[in-house]
Amino acid sequence: MKKLLFPILAVAILAASCQSQSSGEAAGQDSAAAKQSLAAESQAFAYLQPGYVPGGKVTGKPVSREDALKCIDKYREVMPQYGFRKADFGKHEKLDIEIREITESASFHGPSLVHWMHDYLSKQTDPEKVSFKFTLAIYTKEFIEKYYPDDPGAMKKVGRVTMFVIPTIKKSASGTPADSTQLEGGGGEEDDDKSDPYNYAGLQP
Repeated sequence: MKKLLFPILAVAILAASCQSQSSGEAAGQDSAAAKQSLAAESQAFAYLQPGYVPGGKVTGKPVSREDALKCIDKYREVMPQYGFRKADFGKHEKLDIEIREITESASFHGPSLVHWMHDYLSKQTDPEKVSFKFTLAIYTKEFIEKYYPDDPGAMKKVGRVTMFVIPTIKKSASGTPADSTQLEGGGGEEDDDKSDPYNYAGLQP
């Protein structure tokens, strides 16, 4: 009987040793995986900072509301010359106008835009009332000089159609919220006049 116990004990000790070694390896692997996950998260948070784009090319960050409105006003001033109006429809008398480079689309760095939107929503008492309006505008010379001072090639954007992303707040039943101002075409919502719009768009083509 004793002869049988020794092999059984030896097998048990060996199995326990193997299990302990295996558990230690698994714990080490879990720890390494956790460190990799934390490193990945840190990189992701850096990646989500507004205006950050790998390679250093900026395609999206907040700009002054006042500067944005001047570009929006420029769009409203120019477009009727090309027959795009809110009223007085009919045949254009004479298209003796400047030929401009077309803008087919405007793009923003996705994670940076989402981060900016999330940051705005997180500061609102009632985010369900918030929408983001993509507003057409035309870059002015003053805007490009202010926001692209170190990029001589950016002057090609002067006169180009672009888009500004503007937070809007839905009207309350009692009227206009105290922290917002109504702009034309609001559709039951007001632009938040305490928040800077989002721009630095990439223009295509």
